[in-house]
Amino acid sequence: MFQFLTAQNNIFSDITIDSSLFIVVLGWLFYILDLIKPFLVAFVLALSLHIIYVLYKTNRLKKEFSIYIDSIFEDNEDEEASKEKLLANWLLIEKKFESSIESENKLAVIEADKFIDDILKKMLPSLASEEMSKRLKKISRSLVPSIDKIWYAHKIRNKIVHDPNFELTKEHLQRILDAYNSFLRDVGLLQ
Repeated sequence: MFQFLTAQNNIFSDITIDSSLFIVVLGWLFYILDLIKPFLVAFVLALSLHIIYVLYKTNRLKKEFSIYIDSIFEDNEDEEASKEKLLANWLLIEKKFESSIESENKLAVIEADKFIDDILKKMLPSLASEEMSKRLKKISRSLVPSIDKIWYAHKIRNKIVHDPNFELTKEHLQRILDAYNSFLRDVGLLQ
């Protein structure tokens, strides 16, 4: 016989369990474990294969993404010259963000969005004829961590274009500029 000590209302009492009942319950537990063991093994195996597949795909996507990044600079024979030209264009656009005139700031956002879209078209040439939003949907956050920021900036750009009364605040402007700079760092144009 097994005895267990329990507390109930600060009164201790002895509970006695018949050993044959304990052995029967233990036997059933082992029986159930034997029944589900093949399913557990299959589950662990499937989970392991899934993890290996995800790691493979992630690594493959990173390699593909580096090919996309390289394709941005393929137009010119000299990659450094191409990067310098893109960087010079970006710096001209970025200067427009410093204006105190709201219409110039709006124009800067539109030009910056177009600049980013041109880079996306080079990264995803199969979607060059599609809208920018379709290209943004194709880019994974694991490859371009700033993609959500670019979505925000693109939505503000759409508000500027479609709503003439949209007020572009300095907070919007700074957040948009940070988004574009983050993206350009992600694709290797900025350091």
